[in-house]
Amino acid sequence: MGSIYITYIGFRIATASIANVDINAQEKPQFLQGFLLQWLNPKAWVACISGVALFISPENHSTLFTFILVYFLVCYVSLTAWAIAGDRIGLLLGTKGHRRIFNRIMGGVLILCAISLLYSQLFAHNSA
Repeated sequence: MGSIYITYIGFRIATASIANVDINAQEKPQFLQGFLLQWLNPKAWVACISGVALFISPENHSTLFTFILVYFLVCYVSLTAWAIAGDRIGLLLGTKGHRRIFNRIMGGVLILCAISLLYSQLFAHNSA
């Protein structure tokens, strides 16, 4: 079901209508808003809880503290990289044609990921 949903989302992205978007007219979020938003990210919390479960030990807390520090740093380095990449990609999407090509590529990649996941679930387990 998840692969079907991801395929649907990929199709919607690939076929989305391209509207004139005036990025400068929109209110851009501030740094503090983005910083705080990261704390509300459910995927990050699930990953963090999974990691904590792997590294927690009643005898020694150093591995847990190391995990927390590394996870925190990686999270914000990744967030910074995504913000910079988003800003740079925004420069390339100045025309409708560029946005259409970008949407088709991103939607297509999402569909390919869904197909790959579905294939691995259906056929990888049968051959093992």
